[in-house]
Amino acid sequence: MQLRIHFFLNLSSTDDEDKSKPLNSAILCRNKVVSETKNHALYLTIHLAPGASAAEVVKTLAKLETCIDKICPLDLRDEDNEILAGIGFGPNFLKRIYHDSAKNGIANFTYGHRKGGMADMPATGGDIFIHAKCHERGKLFELAQAIMKEMPEKSVQSFEDIYGWVYKYGRDLSGFIDGTENVADPDERREVAINSKTGGSYTIAQKWIHKHDVINSTPDAEMEKWIGRRRADSVSIIPKPLSSHVSRTTGRVDLSKPKKYQIVRQSQPFGTVSGDSGLFFIAYSNTPDSFNWMLDQMAGADDGIYDHVFHMSQCKTGAYFYFPSQQELNDIFRGNDVKTSSGKSGKFW
Repeated sequence: MQLRIHFFLNLSSTDDEDKSKPLNSAILCRNKVVSETKNHALYLTIHLAPGASAAEVVKTLAKLETCIDKICPLDLRDEDNEILAGIGFGPNFLKRIYHDSAKNGIANFTYGHRKGGMADMPATGGDIFIHAKCHERGKLFELAQAIMKEMPEKSVQSFEDIYGWVYKYGRDLSGFIDGTENVADPDERREVAINSKTGGSYTIAQKWIHKHDVINSTPDAEMEKWIGRRRADSVSIIPKPLSSHVSRTTGRVDLSKPKKYQIVRQSQPFGTVSGDSGLFFIAYSNTPDSFNWMLDQMAGADDGIYDHVFHMSQCKTGAYFYFPSQQELNDIFRGNDVKTSSGKSGKFW
């Protein structure tokens, strides 16, 4: 759950790409894989009703770009008010709308409940996940409204829209700097986040509720042992406990050694003073194996040592999603007989 990042995945391919060429990151991701973070984020998780028509839902989701254009017209759009958005699918719904997903290289990405010591990471699932960013929170609110209004009648069992925001130039609400472990090089980020065979990305989404009474009453020196970094400047502490968050999620106490796995993080704080608040953890990877390994480590699956970040925060929701490449989205649209007004499959990114 190491914290925040400064770019956003864009898995679209360009219109002039040669579809006859093999799928690889150089083709699917050129020029438009990453973008800068915004001041606000929308995390919209949708659980579909058992009888929902998959085809009708997909037709609705194909309108996402149109919804964005209405909220932020192209002729008035700039970096200060643009909306960047992407869409992911849960494993069960993806199988319904993309029958060739396994054959085309998409791995099994089932999120399992982990528990060990104080660690408890429930599997709460979800069929559709929309991650959007904008410097204006109001536009993200309008986007969530528009999407839910467009959903077919009685197709939604439940949904949750959470709004993240930047806090103290990139800190978590606990006061620790967010995103220290993120890779900086753009090419490395593409390699870490994008599956070279499919051009898509696997995503983890978790809602963490912070224990502010514990955070406010615990000395920095003790919390730094839980995290593995100094609160003031994020410098790694030495010696680093095996139970620290950094040790559990990187598989190393000695920072000179390579990490077991890398992921691309895009988490942001969320919440209210009157209600719950904490961190919405979201990250992208080229394989679900990275998430599975990290969650197992946090729960102490192999050695019985759980992540001491649980002393200061509780994980309340958890799910995996797959964000398709543009070519995969086109295949999904064609398979569900969806066309845009121009006769072409639409783009989400």
